[in-house]
Amino acid sequence: MPSRAALARIIALNVAAIVTLCVLPTVVAGAQQSLQLSVRDVGIFSSLFMLGNMIGSLLSPYWNRRCSCSTAARMALLGMMAANGLCVLIPTRDAFFVLQGFSGLFGALLYSLTLSVIAATPGAHRNFGFAVAAQVAFQAIGLLLGPVLLARGGLGLVLRFFVVLSALALALTFRLPPPRSHSTGSRPGAGLTHPAILAAFGGCFLFYAAITIYWTYVEPIARSAGFSSVEISRSLAVGVAAGFCGALAASGCSRFKSRNGMLAIGAFLAVASAILLLEPISWPRLLLSSCLFNFTWNFTIATQYSAITALDDTGRAIAQAPAFHTAGGAAGPALGALVISAHQFANALGLVAVAAVLSLGLFWLASTPWRRVPVG
Repeated sequence: MPSRAALARIIALNVAAIVTLCVLPTVVAGAQQSLQLSVRDVGIFSSLFMLGNMIGSLLSPYWNRRCSCSTAARMALLGMMAANGLCVLIPTRDAFFVLQGFSGLFGALLYSLTLSVIAATPGAHRNFGFAVAAQVAFQAIGLLLGPVLLARGGLGLVLRFFVVLSALALALTFRLPPPRSHSTGSRPGAGLTHPAILAAFGGCFLFYAAITIYWTYVEPIARSAGFSSVEISRSLAVGVAAGFCGALAASGCSRFKSRNGMLAIGAFLAVASAILLLEPISWPRLLLSSCLFNFTWNFTIATQYSAITALDDTGRAIAQAPAFHTAGGAAGPALGALVISAHQFANALGLVAVAAVLSLGLFWLASTPWRRVPVG
């Protein structure tokens, strides 16, 4: 059983693994300014980044079995540092797309590793909520700091900031506890084709498609409505504070059995956040949408991790869940880019609502009639 200090280090590494995703609107704004990306280019970038995340998550169980937990974490952080550093040295559109894909891959390797370790801890359901709350705390700081970094040094300074964070995180990788799959010696992938697990993975895919459509296009939507970058960053920062409440709410509700009810609340709030961005958009509507979206994002993700761990307590399914989250994340912005025309975002927001509801349906299917996936 890891100590509290070890758990705190794992949660800190969990946050370090997804720094780009946490402040994606800031990265999008910087790329549009520095690399002159169009709205469709933004969708391509986000999809490539999430595709790298998906590949990293799929490789994670095999990567982690090749070396110790600490070594795997160090290699992933060094890969992130190299990818972001090369983006600074090669400031072109194509290099940015490719290198950010690799950054997403190495980040996903680290993220899946930390999820597996958290799943092996006592009170894992509660600890997932704490991990998501830590992510949200970083989001709030990052979204407030992001416009300052962009104003002073553009996208390059933001990427340098990512490199520094990864370098600092290297100090946290000593003597990390192993994930459960290491201690059981079980075969990677066993039981992952059970219908309940497949339905839950489908729910992960669809929910994250909804999340990344919103998160990729909220900045362009707000900007097209006439809001300044300062107003947008403030609304997102306030929304992130609501997300912190969502993560803590998920942790506090971990004692309740009705995870489907919690997921239903999340789906309802996701639909509401999309509707609020339909034209005409006022400042209160933008702020409320941001709050609802961030609350449901963190509330639902923590609940999904808890639901998957309840279905399969070997740690194998939770290690693979980010692959389906990021696959949805890669598909979402690409689909959004296909349906957007002349800065009309209603179709993309419709996709957010539909995907959120279908995700809920698949998680309901996963919980009935199956109760727990057999080990082996």
